[in-house]
Amino acid sequence: MARGKILVVDDEMIVRRALADILQDEGYQVELAASGREGLERTASGNFDVALVDIRLPDLDGMQLLRSLREIDEDLKALIITGYPSLETATQAVRLGAFDYLLKPLGNERVLISVQNALAARHLALNNKQLLRDLQRANVELRRSNYELATAKEQLERNYDAQSVINSFLRLSLEDIPLDEFLKAACDLILSIPWLAFESRGCIFLVEDDAEILVMKAQSGLSEPMEKACARVPFGRCLCGWTALTQETQFADHLGDRHEIHYEGITPHGHYCVPILLAGRMLGVMNLYLKEGHRRDQTEEEFLTAVANTLAGVTERKKAEEAVTKHRRDLQGLSARLINAQEAERKRIAQELHDEMGQALTAMAIDLAAIEKELPSELALMTADRLAETRSLADQTLQQIRELALDLRPAMLDDLGVVPTLRWYVNRYARRLHIDVEFEAIDFEERLTPEVETVLYRVVQESLTNVARHAEANRVHVHLERKESTVAGFIEDDGKGFDIEEVVGREDPARGAGLLGIRERVASLRGSFSILSRPGEGTRLSFEIPIAE
Repeated sequence: MARGKILVVDDEMIVRRALADILQDEGYQVELAASGREGLERTASGNFDVALVDIRLPDLDGMQLLRSLREIDEDLKALIITGYPSLETATQAVRLGAFDYLLKPLGNERVLISVQNALAARHLALNNKQLLRDLQRANVELRRSNYELATAKEQLERNYDAQSVINSFLRLSLEDIPLDEFLKAACDLILSIPWLAFESRGCIFLVEDDAEILVMKAQSGLSEPMEKACARVPFGRCLCGWTALTQETQFADHLGDRHEIHYEGITPHGHYCVPILLAGRMLGVMNLYLKEGHRRDQTEEEFLTAVANTLAGVTERKKAEEAVTKHRRDLQGLSARLINAQEAERKRIAQELHDEMGQALTAMAIDLAAIEKELPSELALMTADRLAETRSLADQTLQQIRELALDLRPAMLDDLGVVPTLRWYVNRYARRLHIDVEFEAIDFEERLTPEVETVLYRVVQESLTNVARHAEANRVHVHLERKESTVAGFIEDDGKGFDIEEVVGREDPARGAGLLGIRERVASLRGSFSILSRPGEGTRLSFEIPIAE
């Protein structure tokens, strides 16, 4: 069975076949397209998970195709591949929603890792959408359950002075506590109601996911052997399992009534088993022990049914909340891993640009000079201008490569630390853009962890980039301060400012991408981030990041 469906769009047949072989060997289902229009046609009918798109195609360029693919399927993860890398195209691809940026020639391991990460991100996004739909359905059912509870409360108020008990239970359901703690507190509260003939013993079961088994989640007063014997109860076994199977309240007395279906060796005892139902779906069972001699009571059963309805709604909501929390943590973890992978790739590309391409261009310049010296004088005069132009072009290209490598990741960040690197970057930024930048760093005598230093550098870099692109500022203040357990800072400019909701809330992914990147990087270290800005009043971006011991 295929692990995922991949579309490869490249006008070079060798590249298409090579990628198909790599991916098919790993179990992926692959379809090929030789042009942008063919890629669009296949996407419209293919339901792909990931698309590998060449940036240069004979009819549509990769950027146009990327925009069209995202319009067809917003969850499609696109990987841009190119043999002509540039910072401008990489930035444009990211703004248009590209998941990754791959350089030719393509390495097998690099392609597979990028595809695996893209598939993981797509599946997580689709799971989150499904979870949101489930939450909406659960909220509808919760409102319906609360309506049923309100009706039951009206009936109870005519027979018992139980308003305070119901209010206490509802307040408990709203507390921000895990589901197991809520169920334990709910069990204790039910057993403590003075006008119900309960012993101080009882438990609450929930149905195990995808199995007809009750799992004890909370208990009060049960002996260790009883708790162990009833930890997991299959549907139909014991009175609790019979309740789950029939979805009806069951009653047993102390004389042995209905105990023929109990576990062998368990002493007969009086108790109610009340199903916890939500829209006809079995969620669990309440098992409440009765005092000796107590007989079945219709009013008690109505009250317990109302309690069970409330438990059902709260249980479903808390399950959904815990699932959302887990997905959020998973998403943050994935985001952190993607950021780390991106940073490692930046570092690798910067090193390759500096070491390999830089050395190659330097050698080219040396060879040109040697050739010029070795040419006969008559031929040297004829080719002097051409050789000079070639040397100049090689020097310009070498300088551009060095600038690109520095923009990707300066080596001094690893060698000297974040403060010296930022001083260098700020001075370079101020000279190039003619903006007055004040930089101060307080209490940075010792190095921070590499992760924190990288995030600090990227936050300042992206903030200053935003200032250069949008702010029209004359002065910028960059402040960093190391505290006892955190590092805090702000970047403030005197530019034209902007409407935060208008920029961040726009659907255009190119708008607000820089702020989103800063937010994600700070969040990856469990830090906090805020921004203050108004049109005509400048902008202040603040952050605080915890420092690991």
